[in-house]
Amino acid sequence: MPAPTDDGERQFLDIIERHGWHVMFVLGNDEGPGFAYSSGIYKLTGKPEVIVFSLPRQVAHFVINDYAERAKAGQTLEAGGFYDEFLEGHPVTFVAADAPDRDREYTTWASWFYDRQSFPVLQMVYPDTRSGAFPWQPGYREEWRELQPLLGNPVILN
Repeated sequence: MPAPTDDGERQFLDIIERHGWHVMFVLGNDEGPGFAYSSGIYKLTGKPEVIVFSLPRQVAHFVINDYAERAKAGQTLEAGGFYDEFLEGHPVTFVAADAPDRDREYTTWASWFYDRQSFPVLQMVYPDTRSGAFPWQPGYREEWRELQPLLGNPVILN
């Protein structure tokens, strides 16, 4: 764990020490959508961190905390699996978030927390609410693609 050098870093580490993980919410702007991600789940449980795009702050916080509690309880959530229990009425799946720019562009605090060492991240991906299609399936609305950029390639489990 890194040594904090300012109040923001101390607060970040204090939250992880008290709760086991931290949820960081990043507002969207002209360059991209908002997103939220975890830091500390991998250290606590050995399970990947998680990132999700374009959900309202409270919903993103809830689904990340739900994921963390499941990881803490020993549940394995894997890339390509479908899970109905995170977003009411909509299944989610996970993609291994292994894009080369992930740490620089998206998971900067987690990267700092892990001393810039490698750590796994799953991206929680949800379907188009009209068609039920995921971003890699026919019927996914084109205008939604920029709201949920994929940080890895989808794997579909049978």
